[in-house]
Amino acid sequence: MNIMFEIDYSVLADDIEKQVRAYGYTLGKTRKWVQNMVLGVNIAYVHGCITESEREKILKRIHNRIVKDLLKPIKEKK
Repeated sequence: MNIMFEIDYSVLADDIEKQVRAYGYTLGKTRKWVQNMVLGVNIAYVHGCITESEREKILKRIHNRIVKDLLKPIKEKK
């Protein structure tokens, strides 16, 4: 099953968990790890430690990991 949606990883974007919940998914216990990883990448970019192309490459890897391994459908309460 292919899951297609966009996640905004910019510095001023909404929390990633909030964005994936809009599509009916959750990151579960990994949400803090994912948010911290993206924050670290953005800080490194803003301070000139990595280039824009390196940032995009890293964020693409994080995105692929989110879609492949970390997303789980939200279970509806009965």
